[in-house]
Amino acid sequence: MKNLKNVIVITIDNDAEGRQIMLILLAAGIAHIRSAQPHGASLEKEHGIQELVLASGKTEVWTVEIPGPAMENLFRRNGLTLTIIDHHTYGQLDRAHDTFGKRKLGSLEQFLLLAGITDKDLRKWKFDPRLVHGIGVMDDRFVRGLRTEGFSPEEVRRVIAYREMLDRQINPEYDLIASVAENVWQTRRLEQGYLICTSTSDLRVSYAVCTRSITDSLEEHPLILVDRGGRQIYVSNVPYTIIKKLEEAFEGHRTFTYALGRCWGIDNDAVNIPKITLEEILSVVTRV
Repeated sequence: MKNLKNVIVITIDNDAEGRQIMLILLAAGIAHIRSAQPHGASLEKEHGIQELVLASGKTEVWTVEIPGPAMENLFRRNGLTLTIIDHHTYGQLDRAHDTFGKRKLGSLEQFLLLAGITDKDLRKWKFDPRLVHGIGVMDDRFVRGLRTEGFSPEEVRRVIAYREMLDRQINPEYDLIASVAENVWQTRRLEQGYLICTSTSDLRVSYAVCTRSITDSLEEHPLILVDRGGRQIYVSNVPYTIIKKLEEAFEGHRTFTYALGRCWGIDNDAVNIPKITLEEILSVVTRV
């Protein structure tokens, strides 16, 4: 591992990848600030973050999937070196590509490379390197990515089981969410080539539904998921041309992409913006 004595990492801890990064930070003794924000985290919502960073005395700040251009600029104006670790887009804010337009690796993969953390380091800290790398690949490229990277069927099962263990650490409602996701999955319907899943629960079940789809070998089938009664809607496993249509149709709304840019979501919790419906999204994705 590199010498990171001047680095402080601000990271989310709201999914398996985030938890894996947190565990490595702790094991490696790397200074960090844990954000308790759920999905949709931003630096602007992280109360007192500037004061915490300055008080640390560190000269470099690494942020993990917690965007915030205004706060990022403030860090720079305070003389701090900023490194952004991310692989998503947030509306017009592109954190998925480098300055040359090349798609970035997943956040855990980026972190390991930036920190110079080797498999030997991971083993010293009692991690299984294959499982750690599997979490990084799966977060970015899901099960297809594991297969592409040469993970055997048994290794894929082990990564999925390890991912569940990490999820359980951060989510006390894991079993309840899994139960709701099972009902949502069993009541899915097929409409114009898309699997349609709808949840009216206040719980976020999109992650669990996608995981459930693996069991039926449908994890790569085009899917539209209406989560939390329409507060968030996700479109998964579609070509980039469809993603572009969605971005153009709903420009100005709080949208984001993930999973190699082939999955898209919209957050209807944004204030003062008309809510987008399943029907409106279907009309875009099925338009010739």
